[in-house]
Formats: sequence, structure tokens, C-alpha cells
Amino acid sequence: MTEPAQDWKIAADHPAAGLVTEAYRAFAGPPPETLAVCTCCGLSEAAQRNMRIKPAQAITRAEIEDWFASAADATYLADAARHLLPRLIEALAAGACHPTAPELFLERSRAAEHALWTPAQRQVLDRFQRWYLARADWPDGVQLNSVLCLFVLAGWPLDELEAQVLTLPDADIVARLWQGKDRLRDHPAFWPKGMRPPSYLDTQALRDRLYAVILSETLPETVIQQALELDERLDAPGPR
Repeated sequence: MTEPAQDWKIAADHPAAGLVTEAYRAFAGPPPETLAVCTCCGLSEAAQRNMRIKPAQAITRAEIEDWFASAADATYLADAARHLLPRLIEALAAGACHPTAPELFLERSRAAEHALWTPAQRQVLDRFQRWYLARADWPDGVQLNSVLCLFVLAGWPLDELEAQVLTLPDADIVARLWQGKDRLRDHPAFWPKGMRPPSYLDTQALRDRLYAVILSETLPETVIQQALELDERLDAPGPR
């Protein structure tokens, strides 16, 4: 875990730099007619116009935060989402976090509504989702259930996300669980109402993965000890 870049931008040698460049290329297009947020209780009309006409790469962290703080239309417009999505992808890669809750960062993005996007755009979005779940350096306080909620709110199916968790390499799945070891079963406050909670923690598949790590003769001792403690924590009494 590291502190997010102050401007929510990444360097040229960042692990996701190529993917971010592809995102800007794939989502390039004419400026949207609106950002679909209220001008009377958030971004002014002039501020919105500035965000609409400038290249997405040039949108600042302050502008994104002001956009987050502005009330949005019930169904966020696809053109506005297209304009902002690559900048949101870069911000997440840089370690950004929504000022209210990390789960809300892509809530307005409609990112997983595949019918809205070209094949090239869908490929970028899916590659980013998989990279963020598996490889990104999440901000402090963010744990696996928070990331699942982030993508569920953007429209990704929970079953697909949990399947990705259970196919992470041994050391990676331990690292992801270890980051939230003190809150393994915390339920994100913004989890969609009526949707089942994540169930991967109670699957035999996860236990089998942890047992394989515990019995490993090749993984670092630190990883093995973390897997052992995680296994014990999963058996600890508490809400399921």
C-alpha cells in the first residue's frame, strides 16, 4: 500500500501505464454535451464546460472531486461516462479513493454495460478490472470486499469477480486477503440492496488454496504464516 499520487496521475514507468494509454485512445471522441450533474449544487456551468472541452488527460484531481460532490442524473449519460472513464481509470491506477467511500469511484461510470462500448473499449475496461483486482496497489483502508463492491456498483457480475479471486496465484490471493485481515467479513456500506453478499470466504475452493500455501515448500515463509493466520481467522466466531 502506498499514498496515492497527489494529482491522481501515473508516471510513464507505472505498471499500468500502457493500459491507461490504451484507455485514453479507446475512449477518445468529441466532447460530451453535458456532464449530467447539477449546476446549482455542485460544478458550475462554466466548470463543467471546462471539463467537457479539455482532453480527458488534462482533467485535474480537484475537478474529479468536484464532480463526485455534484448530484448526478439518475441514469448517468453514456457520452459523459465515455469522456471521464479513462481519467477515472488513471486515477484508480494512481491510488485514488472516492472522498466518501472507495466503493463509489466508478458508480456513475456504467463501465460494465457492454452494449454502450465498442469492442476495443470493452477490452480495455475488462483488462483494467482484472488488473486492479489482481495487481493494483490499493489505497490504505481498502480491502478485497471494497474492491468487489467497487466493480459490482459499476455493473460487473459478482459471480465473475469471485471466480477471479479464487483463480489468483497463491501468493497474490494471500496478499489480497492479508491486506484486509482485520476486516475479512466487513460488509461494504454501499453494497447493492437485495444482492447477496460475497461468499468466496466460505468456499472450499478458498480453503483448498490456503491449505496449498500452508503446505508449500517453495513459497516464502512469510506468505505461509500469513495463510495460516488467515485460515485461523476464517474459523474465528463472528457474523457470516
